[in-house]
Order: sequence, then C-alpha cells, then structure tokens
Amino acid sequence: MKKVRLERQVLLSYESVFAESIDLELTLRTLPQKAALEFICYLLHLFNVRKRSDERFQSDHLMQWMMKMGGSSQNSLLEFVTANSDTIFGPGFKLLERRPCLDLIQHLLVHADSQSDRELDKNDYGLLFRLLLTFNSSGVAHEQDIFDWDHNGPFQQFADRILKVQIRNIENERFKNYALQFLKVYYFFKFCESNSAYASSLKLFLDSLSLSSYKSYLWRLLSPYLNLMTNDEPTPKMHIKGDAEFLSFYHGLVVNGKAQIDKDYKSLRTFPLYLIADNTFLFLDFRFFVDKFYNGFLFDFSARTGLSFAKLKQAMGDDFSERILFYTVMQNCFEEYGDVRLTGELLKKALKEAEPDYYMRQGADVFLFEFKDILLSAEVKYADSIDSIKKGLIEKLEKDTRGKQKGISQLLNSIKDIQNGKYAEKGVDSPLRGDTSIFPIIVHTDISLEAYGVNYFLNQRMHELALKEGGCLVNIQPLTLIHLDNLLLLQDHFRSGKLELADCLKSYHTYVSSGDPVNDTIPFDEFVKHHFASVNKESIGQPSIFKEIIADFERKNK
Repeated sequence: MKKVRLERQVLLSYESVFAESIDLELTLRTLPQKAALEFICYLLHLFNVRKRSDERFQSDHLMQWMMKMGGSSQNSLLEFVTANSDTIFGPGFKLLERRPCLDLIQHLLVHADSQSDRELDKNDYGLLFRLLLTFNSSGVAHEQDIFDWDHNGPFQQFADRILKVQIRNIENERFKNYALQFLKVYYFFKFCESNSAYASSLKLFLDSLSLSSYKSYLWRLLSPYLNLMTNDEPTPKMHIKGDAEFLSFYHGLVVNGKAQIDKDYKSLRTFPLYLIADNTFLFLDFRFFVDKFYNGFLFDFSARTGLSFAKLKQAMGDDFSERILFYTVMQNCFEEYGDVRLTGELLKKALKEAEPDYYMRQGADVFLFEFKDILLSAEVKYADSIDSIKKGLIEKLEKDTRGKQKGISQLLNSIKDIQNGKYAEKGVDSPLRGDTSIFPIIVHTDISLEAYGVNYFLNQRMHELALKEGGCLVNIQPLTLIHLDNLLLLQDHFRSGKLELADCLKSYHTYVSSGDPVNDTIPFDEFVKHHFASVNKESIGQPSIFKEIIADFERKNK
C-alpha cells in the first residue's frame, strides 16, 4: 500500500463570502419547508452518489446555485468567485459536505414553514445558501487544527488532532455497506425465530408494523433502496405503490412533525423519510435508510417491543452478538485456517475464567480475540477535548467506571496466562514455542473506532499497561482493532486463502511503523482493503451469502 497523503480541502464558509450575519431561526421560518427540503436533499443525494473522480462536482454546483439566486446574496457570491476562481475551480474546493447538509435538513424540519406549498424563489435560494455556509463554518472550526498541520509538529500532536477530527466525522463520511447491515439483521431475525426468549418480542415487533414475517420487513427496506440506487436519473424522491397495509410501513418512517435538533441526528435515523404528497416520499439521506437494516433497526425494535435499548444491547451482547454473530463470522472466515480454533464457550470449559472470546493458532502464530459489541456515545464522539475522547475510549476498551476490565486489560490477562503455561496445563494448546508470536485483537461493532488514531492510542495504552504490570512483552505483537463488518465483508477471501490473517497483520504492523504520523495512525480496516486489492488485483465484491439470500428473496417476491 502506498503512503497515505493528507490533502487539504477548502470547505466554503460563511465568513469567506458574507460580511453581515443572519439570524438562523428567523431566516429558517421564512422558507417553505417542503420545497427547501427537496432542494437540499437533492443536492445531498447527488453528493452521495457522485463519482469520486469528478473534480468539478463542487464548483459546478456552486455555479448552478448562484444562477438560481438574486439580490445581495448573488452579488456577494459573484464577487467572491471572481476573486477566488483558482481555489473554486481547483480539486480541493468543497461547497457540499454531508454533515452541514444534515444540520440544515434537521433545522428546516424544525423551523421552516411546514404549511407552505410555494416554490422557492431567488431570495429563498440565497437564504438557503447562507444557511448552508453557516453550518459549513461550524465544520471548519472543528477541523481547523488538522487543516493547519504542517508535518513538522510532534507525532503525538498529529495523532491527537486526527483522532479528535475523525472520531467526530467518520460515521458521516463513510458509507455503510448495505449488504453487511442486511446480513446482520438477517442473522438476528433467524436467531429470534429459533430462540423462544426472543420469539415473542419478534412477533410483537412485526405485529406493530402489521407484518406477517421478518422477510417482509427486510424486503420492504431493501426493495426501495435498490430502486433508488438504480434509477437512471439520481433522485431522492420515490413514489411507492401498494395497498394501505403495505404503505403503512413507509408512513411509519415519516419524519413530518417529529424532528428535533440533535448532534447525532436521532430523528433522521429513526424517521429517514419525508412525506411530500400521497405515497410520494423524500429520502432525507438514503444512508440513514441503510442504518435501518441494523443499528437503526435495534432502536426501532427497542421502542416497539418496550425493551429498553440498554437492556436490549446487553441481552444481545450475551445471547446473539458474540455467540451467534461473532462466532458465525469467525467460522465463515477461518474454518479452514489454523491448527487450533476455539470459541470463548469452549475456552471457558477448559479455563473456567478469564477466557478470551476466540483463540486461534497457526504454526507459531497465536491469535487472541476479544469481541466488543459497543457504540461510543455522542458525548464521547463530539467531545471538545481530546482527553474526554480518550477517557471514553478507555472506559469502553480498557476499564469501565466500576473498575471492570475491558478489551486490552482482558487481552493482557490472557497473554499472561499463556506465558505462565496455563493454556498448556489446561489442555487448550501445546506449550509455547520459542518463536511464538501472540497477536492481540479486538473485534468491535462501531465504525467510530475506525477513526485514524484510535488503534494507535489503544496500542499505546496496552503497551504502557503491560509495562506497569511488569508483563513480558517479548514476542507480543501490537494491538489490532478490526471492525466486525470488515470481517463479514472479507469472509469469502479469508476462507479461500486470498487473504491470510498472519500476513495481513504483519504487513499492517510493518506499514504503521514508518515513523510518519499520517501513515502510522491508519486503521487496520482501511489498510486490509488496500492490501487485498494490491495482492489479488481484484475488487472485494459482496459476500456470496448475501447474493444467495437476495436471490432467494427475489424468487419469493416475484
């Protein structure tokens, strides 16, 4: 993989174009909600589906928007464009970014005139432009430290800056793979169907939606999404046909009159559709519709069954996430790999306590896995200080507020037990060889942990903790974090041997040992996708099991 390069991009801010300020709420109240949302959601949709190679996308839409304006807004923008044409028509210029667009969308939902049916006029287009730039300015302020990085500061300074910026933005910047979200909720429904403790909750959930089966639920999510993404002309609008019972499902996802301002866009995640007219819906952002396949679905399942989300997550962690989802993915990836493969359940029988969630050995390479079904809170992701972010990471992946060991602490305990001969004594595996390497791995479920700098920080913590406790670090490899989604994505390639776990980890550790802070803070999840492409000269594709399930769905829904 080539070295990572930071490229400066200039997000157009309010202060760059306009001298006079505006009253945010008063301005919003003058706008017709439906027409304003249609325009902004259309731009966001184009941004989401654009070709990444289209370097004129941003400047072209700036010019098109300017032509729709009138009066002082157009004059100020024209003056700015004339004076800064090199910047605006360069590859680093940005007008549209997902987070400011979402901020504007939820403010329009709360404050704009929901009773007005009028179309946008020239003045409205100018006001919408000013509003978007206001939210752009907020984004610029949060990213200023990393924008100002000159490659000359201390390594730790960069690691802290990139971590703070990325953990705030990564969920909004990355596209969740809809196939992976679909597979996870499919596995969950299959689990509920076969587990008496969950079957009644599943029935309650489906009854609340007037659905006869979970397959109907999945198809009603998947079908409009696929239709939206295969339209000849990109549009976030869709007219959905069906009887009242069929359409009630989509009306239940409508946000009209329900929105609230929230940093994490909870209203938009829960209700990702806006009703424009009878059975005509506006996708506020189709990526939130993808969320409904798993994370968003869990919130819905909680609300409709009366289970608290915290209790649902805990129960799922105990019953489903580790024992079903994690074990299934590990089996699909590594069934043909390793001289020894043991689940946490099997390890517990042998060790009685303090067992890892998965153990594998291939030759002299030992792989220890801790699985963490976690989500960072908004308070951690959007914290103003790096210390608060690090504190949140420590509480999730080292030791919580009650002193319970997590993640890296658990891995260190397992490493000590292996080094002290406990695994050999209990018959888990043969005694350590002199050339043994132990790879500590945390598999997690939160895309926020794919942010640059997270793995670097937690590896530092594990190293410091090991030294503090007097542990032996000989032959202990650096910590690696892996998002479960990426194991799910790559399962066919691990299974076929196109990817080999030890090779991936060793290559990654070499890559992040360059001394370059930009390189050395990259997450494994990003590295391994490039590694696959460079080794195999092919695209990753979707998991074969997803294709099989969809083919079955299509046959039954014809």
